[in-house]
Amino acid sequence: MQGIRNGLLLVNTGSPSSTQTADLRRYLRAFLSGGDRQAGSRAFP
Repeated sequence: MQGIRNGLLLVNTGSPSSTQTADLRRYLRAFLSGGDRQAGSRAFP
């Protein structure tokens, strides 16, 4: 029987255009409101 393997996938989501408040808000709004992203754990065969 094989042991269970755990892993962590880190993905670069880009970065804001600048450190100005408006650019940070725009970046976070786009990042946090994306419906095509999935957070949480998932098992891969």
